[in-house]
Amino acid sequence: MSKPTIRFDKPTDWPRIEAMFHAAFGSDAEFQLLQRLREDGDLGFLLTAENDGDVVGAAAFSELPIDGPEAIVRAAALAPIGVAPEQQAGGVGAALIRAGLAQCRKKGFEAVIVLGYPTYYRRFGFSAAAAEHIEAPWSGPNLMAVALDDETPPLVGVARYPAAFSVEVKRES
Repeated sequence: MSKPTIRFDKPTDWPRIEAMFHAAFGSDAEFQLLQRLREDGDLGFLLTAENDGDVVGAAAFSELPIDGPEAIVRAAALAPIGVAPEQQAGGVGAALIRAGLAQCRKKGFEAVIVLGYPTYYRRFGFSAAAAEHIEAPWSGPNLMAVALDDETPPLVGVARYPAAFSVEVKRES
């Protein structure tokens, strides 16, 4: 198995991205979220992992301003992220996250927020402690943040998630 290429998505990738998310999660919920983010104009960027012509992973980053007491922190939400089942635990997700954090820095984001497993995301610098003063629908130990530079103010305030995150998902029966 060769190392995947991490790149921005192309319009022709979307059917393969949909199939990958369905295989990874057994439902269309994550792909529906991605589609809503794109349709609403809230998708900042989408990275794909391509291996031998197949999309084997994807990670979305969208604007997630945090209204703080002193200023608005320009943050990004990392969601959804998925990796094809046969590629999981092979470094594809890690490569997508590292490349995504680098792109967020280039695009001027100050922080990235994710809802996920602390044991996994800690290796990228995310922590629940960094997000404990962020008010969000999913506040708690699985809401984590990482500041992207030493200049980032403390993450305190209300996270304004895009509307796509609050839409009820249609599950397959």
